[in-house]
Amino acid sequence: MLVTATGSTEGTLGGGPVEEAALAHGRQLLSQSRTRSCQVVTWNLRDDLKFDQDGEVTLACDHEPSGSWSI
Repeated sequence: MLVTATGSTEGTLGGGPVEEAALAHGRQLLSQSRTRSCQVVTWNLRDDLKFDQDGEVTLACDHEPSGSWSI
């Protein structure tokens, strides 16, 4: 899934709470970082995302500064 600084997105994680959390994290990463970086984030399905089952989801979030490649 791609999130841009202008708010555009491309792709999906299937919707729902996981995608909402990924979008929020991507926007936060874009607002805080000006250099290339990678973060790995893990959310507990029940505690963090309010699912009715246990488990975790882990995402790698890669920040590419604008101008480093074109879309």
